Amino acid sequence: MFIRGTNSNQVKVLIDGIDASDPSNANGSFDFGQLLTYDMARIEVLRGPQSGLYGADAIGGVISITTKGGEGPPRPRDLSKALFRNAE
Repeated sequence: MFIRGTNSNQVKVLIDGIDASDPSNANGSFDFGQLLTYDMARIEVLRGPQSGLYGADAIGGVISITTKGGEGPPRPRDLSKALFRNAE
């Protein structure tokens, strides 16, 4: 993800406030290919001088992903219906 012309390693990705950068990746950027939108409640993109509050890793900007909150006890769920409902 490139924001404001910076490299992808200069964009900080937070999931529920936790840094999600991948140190095993060659450039330290986040791989969005493994992220499902099913559990997301909100995505915020912060660019400009405000991103400096998050440190040197956030020169380009910050992407903050908030997931949905759980309700009740944990239970198994079949995601195949939600993911492939348009395939029918």
